[in-house]
Amino acid sequence: MPVVSGSPAPSPADTTSHSGRRARVAARTRLDFWFDAVILAGYTVAYSYGWTGVVIHEWLGIGLGIALLLHLTLHWDWVVRTTRRLFSRVATTS
Repeated sequence: MPVVSGSPAPSPADTTSHSGRRARVAARTRLDFWFDAVILAGYTVAYSYGWTGVVIHEWLGIGLGIALLLHLTLHWDWVVRTTRRLFSRVATTS
């Protein structure tokens, strides 16, 4: 059997797991995009107080508050990483 230099060819299991991970990341990115788009649209509608009236304005505000909490929980890892990086910079500069 001849020896070929370079990296070995990926096994079918490796390519399947890689494409599966890519599909999960793509699905999560689409979810994040559309969720953020809905939050933006809701905020835009709620901001126009004269167009929505008091009752719809208040219900949209409650819904947007819940959506904000959900958004923060979906991105909690980013919040933690960014906060740690921010405080580590402050600690090194003082």
